Amino acid sequence: MSSSGAVSYLICTAPRTGSTLLAEALSSTGRAGSPEEFFKGHESLDRLWRDAFGIERDADYFDKVRSARTGSNGVFGLKLHWPQGPALMAKLRASASFRPAPPNASLHELLTLKLGAAPRYIWLRRRNKLAQAISYMRAERTQIWRSSDVPQGGRRADTDLQFDFESIVRYLRSVNGFDMEWACFFLAQRVSMLPITYEELIASYEATVLRVLDFLEVPRDGVIVAPPALRRQGDARSGEWECRFLKIARARGLDMPELFGSA
Repeated sequence: MSSSGAVSYLICTAPRTGSTLLAEALSSTGRAGSPEEFFKGHESLDRLWRDAFGIERDADYFDKVRSARTGSNGVFGLKLHWPQGPALMAKLRASASFRPAPPNASLHELLTLKLGAAPRYIWLRRRNKLAQAISYMRAERTQIWRSSDVPQGGRRADTDLQFDFESIVRYLRSVNGFDMEWACFFLAQRVSMLPITYEELIASYEATVLRVLDFLEVPRDGVIVAPPALRRQGDARSGEWECRFLKIARARGLDMPELFGSA
């Protein structure tokens, strides 16, 4: 850890990877700040944080979020889905206390300039891309993103959704594309990161959280990782759709490795 004790990190991820589970677990330790999606890129979605932290100008957005959600030990974290990168970059460039940066500066360069030191990266992915794609499609179409959400305000009930092979293919391409973008980012910026998979997090919940603290070089003596507050949303229907999709894909002679990408 730096001499000042300050550490910043990003959970680099995509929808339906268990990122909320990981973020809430890290927050529960009291050692890793409170990482959430602070930069969604839509005014209506950002309004939550603007109201919570008294943010009136984009110039103050990043600083106020960081100030409000930095832990007592100086650790600040945030969760970022790949498509949210431009929103974070825009807030960084608008920051009133931000030093001038080249117009072509990357996200990593902007963060390093703003934070005064390079942030650390945790890359959270899901090996089972088909399960991820089906979960993503169901969540986006019903707007039920957490197990605690309930259908309301015109949301479609999940039971109304029908199996749709072509739509699942589109979501598969999306989640594979997000992984490819993050991989290219890490290679282009030549930064190290801690790779974690959803499957590892589910199988070894507490050990995975402690591994993140070790990566951040945060002392973990006496740390208590709170049990998950969320329950898994995957169900028998998800499994049924996976099997149905695979049968159709094989019948059509699709190239499975190309379709699913690599873990």
